[in-house]
Amino acid sequence: MASQASQAKRQRTSGGRRSRSRRLARRGELVQFIFPWSQPDLSKWVERKIHPEAPKEIIQNPNHDVTEATLALEPEGLPIQGGPFEKVSRSILGYQIFGPKIGKTVTQTQKVEVGDTIGLNYKFLPGLRLFFASRVVEVFENEETERGVRSGFVYQTLEKHPELGEEIFQVTKLPSGEVVLHIEAWSRPNLWFVKLFAPWGRWIQKYAARCAVEYLTHVAGQA
Repeated sequence: MASQASQAKRQRTSGGRRSRSRRLARRGELVQFIFPWSQPDLSKWVERKIHPEAPKEIIQNPNHDVTEATLALEPEGLPIQGGPFEKVSRSILGYQIFGPKIGKTVTQTQKVEVGDTIGLNYKFLPGLRLFFASRVVEVFENEETERGVRSGFVYQTLEKHPELGEEIFQVTKLPSGEVVLHIEAWSRPNLWFVKLFAPWGRWIQKYAARCAVEYLTHVAGQA
């Protein structure tokens, strides 16, 4: 009897946790709240459309952020096989950009493609993550430009994303040898709680960019 009572209590506790998680996730159908016992669901985001005001040509009064950093140095000329540029390019195109300090990414394919929905399981608080996603609208790999050879992609945020806007992630191998990371974003708050705590949201954006530089510098230097 005691064992049955204990088991019933555990089931009620587990059921209560799942129910609370579902209630939070349904609240306004916004971001997904991910607890230790739950998993992010990318399929809900696949069904959503790009926010109509997300494209940089349309968004009004955006915050415009540019992050650029030299990650490594290669010999002059084209990228070397297995070198820093190739490593960072592979990491970016796999949406492995921010590193473990920010959270885990969820993708539909190993290498992003135009039309893919890509999600971020963001570390919000101890024991609580926020999951949200964007859509890839442009991909370029080993593309020769006036500045050098570049790889990367552009995404635009989906409806119900905490922010609305567009962001580009790219790495360029300059003819002089520098391997340069470039992240550029046009965004503004979308959801009510991000608008309410706008300075907090801006801090997170800048922190994520710093984490990207740190993580991809590590990727570039891996043996």
